[in-house]
Amino acid sequence: MGIDEMLVLNEKLGKDGRLFLTYNKSTILQLYLQSGINDFIDKEIASCNFLNKKFIDLLEFVKSIPDIPQSKIVDYDISGISGVRINIDYPSLLKEDKSYFYEALIRSPGSYLFIKHCFNGDDFTIKGYPADSGNGTLITARNYIGITEKSTCKEGAWEFIKYYLSDRIQCSGKLTLEGLPIKISAFKKLFETAKDDYYYIAYQNIYTIVKSSYPYSETLQKQNGFELYQITDEDIEFLVNFLNTIEVRQPYDQTAYDIIMEEVNAFFAGAITAEKCAGYIQNRVQLYLHEQK
Repeated sequence: MGIDEMLVLNEKLGKDGRLFLTYNKSTILQLYLQSGINDFIDKEIASCNFLNKKFIDLLEFVKSIPDIPQSKIVDYDISGISGVRINIDYPSLLKEDKSYFYEALIRSPGSYLFIKHCFNGDDFTIKGYPADSGNGTLITARNYIGITEKSTCKEGAWEFIKYYLSDRIQCSGKLTLEGLPIKISAFKKLFETAKDDYYYIAYQNIYTIVKSSYPYSETLQKQNGFELYQITDEDIEFLVNFLNTIEVRQPYDQTAYDIIMEEVNAFFAGAITAEKCAGYIQNRVQLYLHEQK
């Protein structure tokens, strides 16, 4: 989804809606830049173009985003872990077409089913973050493993990496509690196993009813009025096809990103226009690119 398409959808939504449910100005811009900043930079020729209309329109759009009401930001303290969360009924707003986008973090079969629940089980599209090139989808790795150049046990290290990537480990569940396996074969096995379980949603969280607890838990949830969900063959096919469409994108430049996030503060505060802000960004990023050449 490109900038132009995003602006059209925002216009269609109207003043009563919110295109992105849980994001403020700076967060939306950060997400766009992480997936789309390279649309404005060409490192091969050390050139950038932040003076074009698309970038200026992006700045104007982001500035128009209203802040999330303070009443929707609540504190929490669960087992000694404290923080804040956004108290918004995502499924209702999406079902009522008061918002079009929900940041879908697919970490498990259950998290995928929660996304389906948010969209009332209807057809939906995983679009990725806004970007004019590529599909904007991001895959984030939690664990990184490598072999150092000066290692004295490279063969042994390589055997460990192969073992770590084997289906035996990738499908064990121990490595996928907070994420998904990186092999398609292991991914399929994980979701095939999940087909035997039921899932139900309560208080904006999703819970699993494992096979060993049947039929008591299933009956209990039906009595409480909770709808039960299951992974289907169609779900697995949809997700595998989606994974195969993800494009490898050049990592975004952190320095250019930092320059933009610094310069937009004056624009958000109303001190300068979008055009002047884009000009400052253009000059600073162009200078940085020449220095790196």
